[in-house]
Amino acid sequence: MNISKGLEIASIKDGWEGWRFKNGYLVNEQGIRISPQQILTGYTLLEIGADNDRRKQREIIKVARLLKKYVKERLQKQSFFLLRNNRVSY
Repeated sequence: MNISKGLEIASIKDGWEGWRFKNGYLVNEQGIRISPQQILTGYTLLEIGADNDRRKQREIIKVARLLKKYVKERLQKQSFFLLRNNRVSY
């Protein structure tokens, strides 16, 4: 019952400050909920991670950041263009 009500787990071991159980999820300091399946998936990925996998992961993250930057710039240009063309002249 206590676990579903927000039990703090800092009392278990140092390093868990701010972590708690809430409604069947592990919740970190920022309020991000982590399911048991996500924990197992993350652990599995770490276990099978080889140097080649880490290299690929860095490449994927690099491309994702570039795409995010590109999309953000395109949206800014589009919004500027729309604002410029929709000005009301008196």
